[in-house]
Amino acid sequence: VNTNVDGYQAPVKGEGGDAGEQAIVANADIVMNEAGFAMWGSFVGDRGFNNAVGWMEYAQSLGEATLTTDDWNHQSQPPTIAQLDYSIATYLMGREQAAALYVGQNLMYGKENYYTEYAAAIGQPCAAMYGGPNDPDFRGENVYLRRYSGGIAVVNVNSSTPYTVDLPKASYRDIEGGHVASPLTIQPDSGVVLLTINGCT
Repeated sequence: VNTNVDGYQAPVKGEGGDAGEQAIVANADIVMNEAGFAMWGSFVGDRGFNNAVGWMEYAQSLGEATLTTDDWNHQSQPPTIAQLDYSIATYLMGREQAAALYVGQNLMYGKENYYTEYAAAIGQPCAAMYGGPNDPDFRGENVYLRRYSGGIAVVNVNSSTPYTVDLPKASYRDIEGGHVASPLTIQPDSGVVLLTINGCT
């Protein structure tokens, strides 16, 4: 489904996209975003990010399943750790009860790629994502966070500017096992998934 949401839309019927696009989603069993958040190797930026999250939320609110495909096909090697972390973190912004993620590389369709990071005990979302240029606490920056019962996902969809964010807790570990302390400086076009206990408190 090609979409044209100008910004994040709450998953309420009638919001986001045009009537034809909404009808397609409402009558589908599974909605696949083939461009995903990786855009075949080109980062989506703020508008594309909010567009993808908005459609994930909208489809799941109707009881439809969503599949995000992050195919890093401008390279011959598997995704780097930074690319994998970005794919997982962006996906977690719109993950609800019926979402799945595929991360691969050029010409990798038809092959299951398993990464140990998929086993991270992130738990269930505490609430919707927050942040972004319309959130006064983020001073116009394109940085988004979403808290989970087992951690937090953080994404910077600005293509040129790093951002330092105060995390809800003093320390976490990343999904590769490293220690991460608050405040966190998140680089442009990057995402991290951080683990903790009692992430919703």
